[in-house]
Amino acid sequence: MEGANGLDGLLGRQEPHATFRDARLVAVSLDYRHDEAVTTWELCVGDPDDSMRSARERRRAGRLILSGVAFWAIDPPQALDTRPGLPWLTAGGPLSEAPTEAGRQLACLLPAGASGWYFFFGSWKAHMYCGARRLTYEWV
Repeated sequence: MEGANGLDGLLGRQEPHATFRDARLVAVSLDYRHDEAVTTWELCVGDPDDSMRSARERRRAGRLILSGVAFWAIDPPQALDTRPGLPWLTAGGPLSEAPTEAGRQLACLLPAGASGWYFFFGSWKAHMYCGARRLTYEWV
């Protein structure tokens, strides 16, 4: 994910090494009445230069909140990782740069003032797409 898909800018300064790279998706809550999606993630916040593995691989939970949701879509899995665990984010970026035809078509449907994102989960070999007017991130 180049520049950790542009979403890293939402993470603030509280965790200076935080990144969506290799994030794990914990939960998704869609509220169509209020046009909101709340996604809970485990992000890597560890210092990549630390000599201790536990410090390098430290994770912290937070919520990516999408307000004014235009759409939310996910491809069916192409494969499933048989090991238990959370869906693993291995790529992502602006919807206009999606590597799939579905992503590029959805990018054309974005309303004025909205931004779109694609996420690829390696554990599912599937893409997820979303479009919203506002994105915010909060640590939990």
